[in-house]
Amino acid sequence: MKKTIIYILALTVCVAIFVAVQLIVPQPVDWSMSFSRADKIPYGAYILYELLPDLFPGAPVLTVHDSIYDTLKGKSYRGANYVIIDNTVDLDKPDTDELMRFVSEGNSVFIAAGYYQGEFASRLSLGTAPEDVLADRMGINLANRGLAARRNYICTRGAANIRFLSFRRTGAAVLGMNERRGVNYIQIRHGRGAFFLSSLPFVYTNHNILLNNNAEYVFRSLSYLPVRRTFWDEYYKSSRAAPGTPLRYVLSREPLAWAYYTGLAGLALFIAFRARRKQRAIPVILPLGNATLDFIKTVGRLYYQRGDHKNIAEKKILYFYDFISSRFQIDALHRDESFYERVSSGTGAPRYMARRLFDLIDVVRTRSAVTDGELMRLNGLIEEFKHAAGAAVATRPVYGTRGNSGS
Repeated sequence: MKKTIIYILALTVCVAIFVAVQLIVPQPVDWSMSFSRADKIPYGAYILYELLPDLFPGAPVLTVHDSIYDTLKGKSYRGANYVIIDNTVDLDKPDTDELMRFVSEGNSVFIAAGYYQGEFASRLSLGTAPEDVLADRMGINLANRGLAARRNYICTRGAANIRFLSFRRTGAAVLGMNERRGVNYIQIRHGRGAFFLSSLPFVYTNHNILLNNNAEYVFRSLSYLPVRRTFWDEYYKSSRAAPGTPLRYVLSREPLAWAYYTGLAGLALFIAFRARRKQRAIPVILPLGNATLDFIKTVGRLYYQRGDHKNIAEKKILYFYDFISSRFQIDALHRDESFYERVSSGTGAPRYMARRLFDLIDVVRTRSAVTDGELMRLNGLIEEFKHAAGAAVATRPVYGTRGNSGS
């Protein structure tokens, strides 16, 4: 018990030291591409989502957690915006059909993605690629003179390197470019509405909004959308592929993951060593002995060691008489001329064997003392008779059963 308490205290101290170290050590920056309204990491969209009420004053902002098809199918909207931001947008035919119908009815769709794929990209002939020079810093601006800044907005960490190589020219207009004249923001009219497509999703994340005056670029680029009800997409996000379970959160944080694996390893070692040492020994259960037989052997050995052969012989004779009386219903105490014939026919033992045994019994019973040889001879003749009688009973046919009745 004392050793167990020492182990527990040592483990508690180690865990406390580990937690304290992890609290003191600066946590690494999470640069994963989230684009989610709930994430405050550099590439999350928490700030932009919180600024939407200022961009669209008085208009409701609704978060969508379903696909475009499930959201728009069978519904008709008049005056709405749909905002999608992610590194890659890959829409299939049902989603594309519903989105095209949504725009043709007079609504607006804003999509910021570095790469466009699937049916939607094919319909609008969209193609993107990084600039030939992947500069860590690149300037961007809007094409409209009324919205363009005097100096370019500076983006870092490769956030502004993607440009459009191709797009559908019908109803298209260039809204923004980078410092190398690469097109990164376009408008494509469709029906009574329009698509506003950007190739710079990272510009709309927390990191770049807080950098210099880039928040101004975000406001001016989104000012093309009318002030009206706006749908914010949370379905087409790379981080949505895995559910946010508590265990996944633990594994996504390196300190917590190491603590989790260390705990599992410690538990496995405890089971392998400590539990084995504490296992109770399996008792050996011996079969129950024949106490009566042991008693008889002990009493017989006592008589034999005392040299009282006469007493042993008398008891063996009485036991033998009880044997033939209970087994074969033969009275050995009252004998006549037909006795040996009845013994032979009843037990199956030869007549001469029965006569020889009973003659010896008569001699022993008349003696006042019995020698070792006479006692051994008496025991041998009794066992021989029993063996012959047992063999005869085992081979005796059974009459009266079906098949042997003669009927």
